[in-house]
Amino acid sequence: LNVMMPRVLAQKSDRMGFKLVHFSSESVFSGKKRDFHGESDTPDPINVYGLTKYMADLVVQSATERHFVFRIPVQFGFSAKNNQLLERLIDKVRGGEQALRVADDLITSPTYSDDVATVVRAALEGEIAYGLYHVTNSGSASLHELVSAALEVLGYRATVERASYRDFPMTAKLHDVTPLRQEKLPAMRHWRDALVAYCARMQLNYAA
Repeated sequence: LNVMMPRVLAQKSDRMGFKLVHFSSESVFSGKKRDFHGESDTPDPINVYGLTKYMADLVVQSATERHFVFRIPVQFGFSAKNNQLLERLIDKVRGGEQALRVADDLITSPTYSDDVATVVRAALEGEIAYGLYHVTNSGSASLHELVSAALEVLGYRATVERASYRDFPMTAKLHDVTPLRQEKLPAMRHWRDALVAYCARMQLNYAA
């Protein structure tokens, strides 16, 4: 599904003259580089999910010229189902949990979904040329650092214990150090600045 559905959509989009926006992932990289990954870096996925996301990148680019392939790292922001990682953990603290265990050995570029949406809108309005892009806030952080920073900004006093991603049940090998950088788009604000904006909006929602 990760490969064939984007291929079908790209083919239909090409026939109908549409623009296609395809969302990809940092998981196309293994993490062996131990540094930021730009668009010029060659993907080297190490699990089935990463492989299928990379294959989708390729089939979309080959099926239609009018494409935007946006690789996005771990996001934070509002979702209809409240199912993003940071949302879920904040909800646990708001529900009374006093201690969380969060991996400090998974390094990403935390990215605010509102900032991603700004780039997507610019693409659809013709301000960005077709192609493959990394869309990410600046900087990198572990999941532990991200969660700790959010709770601090929100004023919650829960303890965030350091853990390894290997401490949690999993069936796939994980890419562990895969922060992204933008080589083709102007740099976006640092993830900490975006996090402050997100938390301010959350506090307004809580107060409503």
